[in-house]
Amino acid sequence: MKKILVTLSLLVVFGVAAMAQNSTAASNADSVIIKITHDNIFSKCFTNVDTNQDGNVTVAEAAAAEELVLGRGGRKNIISNYDFLKFFPNLKRLEIGNTPNEEVDLRKNWKLEVLDLRVGIFLKKITLSVGCYPKIIYPKGTGDFTVTRVSNPDDPNSIWLE
Repeated sequence: MKKILVTLSLLVVFGVAAMAQNSTAASNADSVIIKITHDNIFSKCFTNVDTNQDGNVTVAEAAAAEELVLGRGGRKNIISNYDFLKFFPNLKRLEIGNTPNEEVDLRKNWKLEVLDLRVGIFLKKITLSVGCYPKIIYPKGTGDFTVTRVSNPDDPNSIWLE
């Protein structure tokens, strides 16, 4: 019985290892960056981005998106981490959602034409790529708001300093 269990265990281990190797060999464009479920804010914000409606936003779907409205969902829509925006390099319009963050880095979103910050009432600083000058709609009552521009090697309009 022990031999059978050991043999089955080895088969499972090698099978999982083979599957893991195949999944890393798969195209990065198929990698899921956002899982949409009905109980989170992404179900309201990413339905237009999830073009095949499979409940996942892949790197390829994110790269194809030109508009992202994260201000949907009311007060329950709180996004504490905006790191996923680096996968959306072709955004032309972005509406930042409700966030406790004071700063959001958008240097990878260098094609922005409109940046709507009205819902991000706690924001104090946005980082953009040099050469990116979107129309910015600021939150009401924002006294000390700064926009910082940094070099971005992906942006042909940016000055890259070494």
